[in-house]
Amino acid sequence: MDWRYGLLWRVGINTGLRISDILRFKGGTVAVFEREGKITLKMQKTSKIVSVRPDEGIIREMVSYVRVHHIRKRDYLFYSRPMSRHRHVTRQHVWRVFRSVGHVLDIMNIGSHTMRRTFAQAYYRDKASLSALQSRMGHHYISSTLCYLMENDRLVVD
Repeated sequence: MDWRYGLLWRVGINTGLRISDILRFKGGTVAVFEREGKITLKMQKTSKIVSVRPDEGIIREMVSYVRVHHIRKRDYLFYSRPMSRHRHVTRQHVWRVFRSVGHVLDIMNIGSHTMRRTFAQAYYRDKASLSALQSRMGHHYISSTLCYLMENDRLVVD
C-alpha cells in the first residue's frame, strides 16, 4: 500500500473529518497546520465550520510527507497521479484501497467512514461529552452523533 493511504488513515482517525474534507487538503493546508497547530474549515457536506487540531505527531508526519514528495501549496496532499497533483484521489478509490487492506488483515466492513467512527469513539472516551462530540463532528442532531458510538444497537463506549 502506498504510504499516502497510511497517512490518510492516520489523519482521518486523528481529526474525525469526512473523507471528502480530508481529500481537499493541499500543501497549503499542511503549512497552516505547521504554523498554527490547527485549521478551521467549512465541512463540505454540512457547510458547518469546524476547527481541527490534530496531535503534533500527525502534523509532523504531514509536513515530512509534503517535503519528501515536494508538494507545493496548491497541490493536493492526496493527489491522484504523481504528474497530476491538481486532482485528488476519489473517495471511492480510497474506499477500495481500505477495503482491500481490510481483506488482507481479515477485517471486514472497513472503509473510509471507519476513520470517523474510530475518532468519535476515542474522542468520547477521552472527553465524555456528547454535545462536544456533536459539535466537533459537525452534526445537526445528537442522534447522528450517537450512531457513531453504537454497534449492534448497543453503546460501544461506556
